[in-house]
Amino acid sequence: MTNFDYNDFGILYLRLLNFKNRIEQAERALLSKHGLTRNDTLVISALGVSDLTLSELGKLCCIDKSTITKVVKKLEDNNYIKKTSERMRGYSVMLTEKGKILNEKSMEAFMVLNYSASEFLTADEICSLNNLLDKILTVSEDKLLTEISNRISGQGGKL
Repeated sequence: MTNFDYNDFGILYLRLLNFKNRIEQAERALLSKHGLTRNDTLVISALGVSDLTLSELGKLCCIDKSTITKVVKKLEDNNYIKKTSERMRGYSVMLTEKGKILNEKSMEAFMVLNYSASEFLTADEICSLNNLLDKILTVSEDKLLTEISNRISGQGGKL
């Protein structure tokens, strides 16, 4: 096993950002054809599984409270979702028929991305990449923030 090199990690970091940006560009291009944003599709997909409160939606989709409120309002105004019965922690929202069709379209866009990835990555490569990313993601956010703070202040250190 070789020693950990911060320059190698820096290159990995930049390459992962590049890959993330390229996927997001492809995703935005596909979703825009359907008039969707990423947050729209996250909410629609989540509601495709179950009716949820705004709080549950926000947590599940990792969207802050003010943003989830705006997304739900937009989707409700466009008749993709509707409020259902009051629950202990607020009202629930669910997909309308129009929303169910939109969910199918967002799934089609995802399948196009999935198919495109399978043209240049095998199932084993995707599995290996997921395993490597799992290892990378085990570094806690607190540890990363501390390391970044130390580097900015010139103290350096190890992850």
